[in-house]
Amino acid sequence: ITYGDWSSDVCSSDLQLMEIFGQLCAKGHYHLADDKARSLVEGHFRALTEAAGKGFANGREARNFFEACIQSQAMRVATIPNPTAALMSGIEPSDVAAVVDRTFVR
Repeated sequence: ITYGDWSSDVCSSDLQLMEIFGQLCAKGHYHLADDKARSLVEGHFRALTEAAGKGFANGREARNFFEACIQSQAMRVATIPNPTAALMSGIEPSDVAAVVDRTFVR
């Protein structure tokens, strides 16, 4: 994944983080299970960019957040007997919420 220059606009920055998150999902064959999961990810990135101020958009932050969501998802799926492929590739709102809850945003 190639990360281009960042926009100095806070709104564009959180959109760029969301784009990176989406690329990581696609590369790993994952998807956000529904609009609520997407909304939670977008809200997290919005809070980060607003807290950090103008010009913030860190690709590493998007990757770390993605990896934490996948870890949360894997822990959930491990408790399901005979999970389907859809369950194994879907990132549910609860997976994202678990990461957001333990992420400190200044």
